[in-house]
Amino acid sequence: VWARVLASSTSSDTIHFGLNATAPGTANGGTSVAIAPLNTWVWVKSTTITTGATAGNFIASIYMAEDGVFVDAVAVTRQVGTTPPPFDERTWAYQNNPKTPQAQVCNGDEFDTTAGGSDQDAVLATRSLAQCNANGNGANDAFDMSGNVKEWAAERAAGQNPLRGGASNNEVDGLTCGLNFTLADDTFFFPNVGYRCCR
Repeated sequence: VWARVLASSTSSDTIHFGLNATAPGTANGGTSVAIAPLNTWVWVKSTTITTGATAGNFIASIYMAEDGVFVDAVAVTRQVGTTPPPFDERTWAYQNNPKTPQAQVCNGDEFDTTAGGSDQDAVLATRSLAQCNANGNGANDAFDMSGNVKEWAAERAAGQNPLRGGASNNEVDGLTCGLNFTLADDTFFFPNVGYRCCR
């Protein structure tokens, strides 16, 4: 089991992996892993976790040992190698061409929310624009990851919260996930800042 994690200090740098037949826990090969290097997103790998000879359904657990550890992604594999899973945080914007900003595909400044209008930049209900999604397996798509409302992201430091993904009044180049220079403090509020919804 792999987890993409971030830890900021050696006093909060451990993550637990486990597998249990009845409830979350560390039974059946549970293991703890220290996170290194600190202050950056990194993949860490558990030791081999197995169900043994017992058939049936099992619950995989991944949780922090101390406050201050962030978990961003999880990957489960049958491989025993040391190569981390591929990960590209910029592949979650547009259905047909995920890394290229496209005007009119998502709800940005170029898209007018009133047909025939001049420059309306209203926030739309999630999934209003069918092509503005990151393709998941089957129907597991994530909608409006670019445009509509900006996304709170993991803080860089205390009181420094990046806003990514752009909103309904941002030009198309401002909707990209890599554009991360906008920061807000912990008390910031604005109608076009929120969270994305997944379906």
